[in-house]
Amino acid sequence: MRFILAPLFTLLSTGLFAQLFAGFGTEYRIPSANRMATSSSPITQIGYQWGDFAAVSQFRVPNKAPDYTVPNWFAGGRLEWIAYDLSLDSLPLPLLNAVQWQVVLSGQWSRLDGHRFRSEHLGVYDTDHWTREIYQFQYGRNEFLAGIGIQGRYKSWSALAEVQYGPGARLDTWVYRSHLFQDGNEVIIDNYYFYERYNLARLSITLRKNLTFSSK
Repeated sequence: MRFILAPLFTLLSTGLFAQLFAGFGTEYRIPSANRMATSSSPITQIGYQWGDFAAVSQFRVPNKAPDYTVPNWFAGGRLEWIAYDLSLDSLPLPLLNAVQWQVVLSGQWSRLDGHRFRSEHLGVYDTDHWTREIYQFQYGRNEFLAGIGIQGRYKSWSALAEVQYGPGARLDTWVYRSHLFQDGNEVIIDNYYFYERYNLARLSITLRKNLTFSSK
């Protein structure tokens, strides 16, 4: 975790005024590849706000066992920039008028689990042989996304809703199929690798609590 938290602590040690925040939320991921599944999961964050910029460490809260159809990320980092302040003073509800609305641009890196999924099957006996099938899947380790969101700030609380898009980590697949005969011989039918590139859309919403302190 040092490579995730080190930039955050460096900023903290050099700032005269530091604004920390902690957050939690949920994300929804939509891959472009048909054989991959959409997924949703809770996330937690700890970050540091410096003017219009924020550095955030992000962690995923597992909610089910990993599956080869879903890239399994466990930690990552984000950079955010408040690009524009929205003037929404004419909103009908007084509470909404009290909220500071902002457009936020973000870049995100996630570290994926490089676990290798392997599935092996031996079919029923057919005349003089069995059919053997082996499927193996493995994702790359890094994922990069960029996006835009709307953030609302009210006192020490903020909420960020955003959409991100970018190339997903490469999915490597090995397919092996053969016929196994009673005499011990094996005839290979298929034995090949293919490497799949896909894009990923990520929708998320996070609620954050700001903590402010001054360092001497």
